[in-house]
Amino acid sequence: MILVQIGNIQFHQRIMTAAYERLRLYLGDSLIDVFGNRYTTDAFEVEVQTTDGFAPVTSAGLIGTVLSQYRDMKPATSLSFLGCLVDEQQHRINLKMRLFTPVEIDESADQQLDDNIIVVVGSV
Repeated sequence: MILVQIGNIQFHQRIMTAAYERLRLYLGDSLIDVFGNRYTTDAFEVEVQTTDGFAPVTSAGLIGTVLSQYRDMKPATSLSFLGCLVDEQQHRINLKMRLFTPVEIDESADQQLDDNIIVVVGSV
């Protein structure tokens, strides 16, 4: 999770909140976002490459370096890296570490574990 500042506003002009409200972005706004890879045929191809030259690629807060874009798209909105979010021990906060707790399995016991299945069908 990182803190970014909105630069040149282009394609993404709004961000979706947890309450599904669409808030307008303004030059200089600060946001907490997450890095991620994404490919959409009618929008942007994005990978996590660096903390320089990245952009929002969803209105839900996914960001990355734009590798290519659909020809009819406006350019991506630019962002500036302000820093990483850290916990009390100064460790970087990572969604994967916050949302998933490892399960210890006792090989000698007959345990029935629920499968952890994550399905992402789309994003807002």
